[in-house]
Amino acid sequence: MLGISNRAIARRYRITAREVDLALERALPQIDNLTRVAAIKVELARLDQLIQPFFLKAMQGDSVAANILIRLSERRSELLGLNSPLRIDATLVETYDDPSSVDEMEAAIARLVGKPAQPN
Repeated sequence: MLGISNRAIARRYRITAREVDLALERALPQIDNLTRVAAIKVELARLDQLIQPFFLKAMQGDSVAANILIRLSERRSELLGLNSPLRIDATLVETYDDPSSVDEMEAAIARLVGKPAQPN
């Protein structure tokens, strides 16, 4: 029922508000990722239609149209997740004194011949 609260529906049909909630849960479609993506696509198409008439007016200096356009753009960004903070994966790296290339070559040669490297 359009615009009627769950409590009003419960009173009208002499059932509890919880029974109204359960009936609505059974009647309404479950929102899964496919449904969510489809709804977002529909909303984006609607926003595109709404943006068109305000864009030229805003570009010609109409401040009311510009404000509406900004709000519509903010809604678009919100739907697309553009306002979400960036996720940064940090990896800790152990630091150590970097041996010289000569030291690395001597160690590699020592491993090849099976003898420990001589200290400098």
